[in-house]
Amino acid sequence: MDNNHYEDINPKEAIDNLINLIPECNLKSFPPLFFAHQLYFNYSNRNLIDESLHNMRRLGVISMLKLNATDHPSSFGYVFKSHFIVSIREKLGESLSGISEKFVKWITVCNNTSVFRNELLAGTTHLPNFQDDEIDLLVSNGFLSERRENDTSTSLVYWLSLPGVCFPIAI
Repeated sequence: MDNNHYEDINPKEAIDNLINLIPECNLKSFPPLFFAHQLYFNYSNRNLIDESLHNMRRLGVISMLKLNATDHPSSFGYVFKSHFIVSIREKLGESLSGISEKFVKWITVCNNTSVFRNELLAGTTHLPNFQDDEIDLLVSNGFLSERRENDTSTSLVYWLSLPGVCFPIAI
């Protein structure tokens, strides 16, 4: 790809092209992930890539997930929200469809990479509230990973994550 034509970039098309390079996988069990650095490799205007990814997150097209315990930019991956939703529904199955639909509602409306446990418990006028055991189930299934930092806050915070990809946190 010619790095001199970055002004012509269509972010969605660039990401689709990137995902087409990924060997075919079962979308239901593992949605295709992509990284900003993969797009940087093909396009020299990093600011445009970052702005496009930010706008796609704001519009609810993609979700950003925390993939490991470092603060390096490559510790964050992206997934199309529609693919992520399929994965949630498949992983949690029919028996947990009530929880999966509540979580789908959260990630459809919220574009954050992390969420406070208190927010999940309380809900809002537009978002359902979760019970403690439902949050624990999302953690045990890998959709939320406990966020531990040098924070004196007593409220737990969770990273949005993907089962089988995201890190186990070392204490």
